[in-house]
Amino acid sequence: MRTLRIAFVLLVIASGSLFGTGVEESSQTAVPEAIAENWIDTGNEAAWQIEVRDGAHFLVDSLGTAVELKEYENIVITSAGAVEILYELGAQDRIAAIGTSRSGIWPEEETSQLPSVGGLSRPSLEETVSFEPDLVIGNGMNTEIAADLNRLEFPSIIHSTDTIGEILNAVLILGTLTGTVDQANAIVSERRAALEAVRAELAEKPLQLKGAFVYAVDPVTAFDEDSLPGEILSILGVENIAAGLGTERPILTSEYILEQNPDFLLGAMSIRTPDQILNADSVILETRAGIEENIFIVPSQMILRPTPRVIDALVLLHEQLGEYALP
Repeated sequence: MRTLRIAFVLLVIASGSLFGTGVEESSQTAVPEAIAENWIDTGNEAAWQIEVRDGAHFLVDSLGTAVELKEYENIVITSAGAVEILYELGAQDRIAAIGTSRSGIWPEEETSQLPSVGGLSRPSLEETVSFEPDLVIGNGMNTEIAADLNRLEFPSIIHSTDTIGEILNAVLILGTLTGTVDQANAIVSERRAALEAVRAELAEKPLQLKGAFVYAVDPVTAFDEDSLPGEILSILGVENIAAGLGTERPILTSEYILEQNPDFLLGAMSIRTPDQILNADSVILETRAGIEENIFIVPSQMILRPTPRVIDALVLLHEQLGEYALP
């Protein structure tokens, strides 16, 4: 069987960022001058906001918790995305300990050697405090421990970014928190340039494809338009057949799949082989995706974890899907 397995593991594309969604550069006075040029105005609903209080800049998370936006030295991180960003920034020396993930955290050969405070979903308060962190960066599953840490006067903030614009802003913020602002600006500028290049190529030669990111096969279930995978498809100008179905992760029925006739299907999360998708529903074999075996496997960390590697995945997907574009 001919399959396309997208190999991202060693890919490090130093390239740019994107947006056909009306996102514009910010003129907010609250954004520090050092990162203002690359800051993206993602609106008042963004997971992280910057405010000025008594002349100092503060980072405010989606729960309303605030920490001063300054440099920190000894950080415990239970957000896999934040860990990966610090490694890309070259700021891994600021990491005191991390929360671990069964799926691994890039670069796994290094992060697997770091001290652990438990799993990403249920880190230990006692272990976290034992490292005497000057900052704790958690994920959306850590709201209880974050509240406990703040009560104990350990500054804690939740890292939970939902869009590519927010991911790029998080790079700038984490660069500020670790004294690597120059590196952060360079990363964001390069990723934005790469995405603008993709947009320019798509303007000249649209893909004219439709498909979906499938994450389960019993039943066939896909990511809608309001997810990171959905945003990737939107930027690529690909019609997401899972969009507009009224649920966050809609089930794709046999009748619907046959009616939509996708050109390709992308497998992620629990899906390890193209055969899992091809065998999930007999009608898939009657679609272009099935007939031509345009079934791709994409590493979930590359499309679901909030790091610039999502952009690297998008750039590579554009290259790969271009081979299957309709004339």
